Amino acid sequence: MKTVNTIFAAIAIALIFSLPATAAPGLDKPATEKNGAAGGADLRLILNGYAAYAEEHIAGTLRSLKLLSFTEEMKSGKWAEMKGLLARFDRSGINAAAAWFARPDGSYYTAEGGLAAHTLADRPYFPALMAGRDVVGYLVISKSTGARSFVIAVPVKNNGKVVGALGVSVSAEDMSKTIGEKLGLPENMLFYALDTKGQVSLHPNSDLLHVFPSDLGSNTLDSAVKKMLSEQEGYVSYEFRGKKDVVFRKSPLTGWTYAIGVVTGK
Repeated sequence: MKTVNTIFAAIAIALIFSLPATAAPGLDKPATEKNGAAGGADLRLILNGYAAYAEEHIAGTLRSLKLLSFTEEMKSGKWAEMKGLLARFDRSGINAAAAWFARPDGSYYTAEGGLAAHTLADRPYFPALMAGRDVVGYLVISKSTGARSFVIAVPVKNNGKVVGALGVSVSAEDMSKTIGEKLGLPENMLFYALDTKGQVSLHPNSDLLHVFPSDLGSNTLDSAVKKMLSEQEGYVSYEFRGKKDVVFRKSPLTGWTYAIGVVTGK
């Protein structure tokens, strides 16, 4: 029990630092020019704070999963031994739509529901987990909750052999809402993130989550997304529900591209 309590103390610390009570540097209030649009330097400052906040939440969750995967309960691969630990983890403040343990055959258990009726074997990310690799930021529709989510998961090993995988499905809508509250942007500004395929992973408008911008009918937006996916950081301008000037940067952790923009037209 002492080992378990030590693990949860470390998880609590990881989660405290991944979800700061106050906004990260640059997330206070964006400095604006007289015309109401943020200057380029201001936009980059806000972008850096936004990306740092989101990435630290993801990184903190990943660290917590790794710590939990080292416990004897998880390494046993037996639900009867791990279910109490997983339930405790689910209540520890990870803010996830679902916390789960998957067996090598794809069957899995959730902290709330026990053995699920579905399988994860058909998920494209699942072979990577069974090959011993972490999965960070893969977009899915949660089989447990139906929510538009992204997966953070780690393999669980016992004596060097993968005996399962431990993961969480994080609600993209909930995380976008939290980030929006932290940013406190004026109405003429927006934030979002794209995954490595160009799919919307974070956005204050939940209707646009998991959407491919290339399907929205704007040629300039399509061109802007291609540039954003091909470069590490930079600036784009496009027309979609108004003219938008956007700065962006790519994450080394998830591969996502984070963006902050200003609506300069109608």
